[in-house]
Amino acid sequence: MLLNVILLGCNRQMDFYEKCSKEAEMQTQRICPRKVDPGIILDSIKFSKQDSMFQYYYTMEDSLYSQENLNQYKEDIRNSLCKNIVNSIELKKYKEKNIAFQYIYIYRESKKRSLMYTFTSQDYNK
Repeated sequence: MLLNVILLGCNRQMDFYEKCSKEAEMQTQRICPRKVDPGIILDSIKFSKQDSMFQYYYTMEDSLYSQENLNQYKEDIRNSLCKNIVNSIELKKYKEKNIAFQYIYIYRESKKRSLMYTFTSQDYNK
């Protein structure tokens, strides 16, 4: 009996992860690429079952966002992204399951990663 309860719980978790993966794919097909700011485009959304994490991939124009300039505002950007997660009603069902969110910014021309932020339940449940 206990084994059935454990297996049922595991199966539900996998079903949830499968849904997350499918939702990420659908969102990518529906809204990507999407301009979110001047010179910044949301390219894709992925879900990592292994890490229980949504990953948002952005492309940035090298000429508009120097690494030196970004370094000055790194904490402000991090705080703004975290605040968006905390206040998001759309992310509620994911936050209840302690899903992590990762934002990866890559320069378009040089293909170098410019910024990466990862938020876990410890960050958005403060």
